Amino acid sequence: MELILRGAACSQPDPRHKREKLLRGEIKVLVGSKYAHRAGIDPQDVNTNLLRAGHPKRAEATVEQLEDIRQTLLKWMAGL
Repeated sequence: MELILRGAACSQPDPRHKREKLLRGEIKVLVGSKYAHRAGIDPQDVNTNLLRAGHPKRAEATVEQLEDIRQTLLKWMAGL
């Protein structure tokens, strides 16, 4: 019985907190290593521009808001 429960749990998608952690890490890389570097600006300026674009601070953002931030960064990178 225990094996069946473990197998069922493995087939489910990642829990919300894992998705949130992955998104936060991906956004950190996009801001610092990718977009800021390519645009030649300070990562703090990228964060400020995200706030000006209407996004919340990352520490306060929900998973859905983090996905929006990620999409915004990808759009900005495509425009470089």
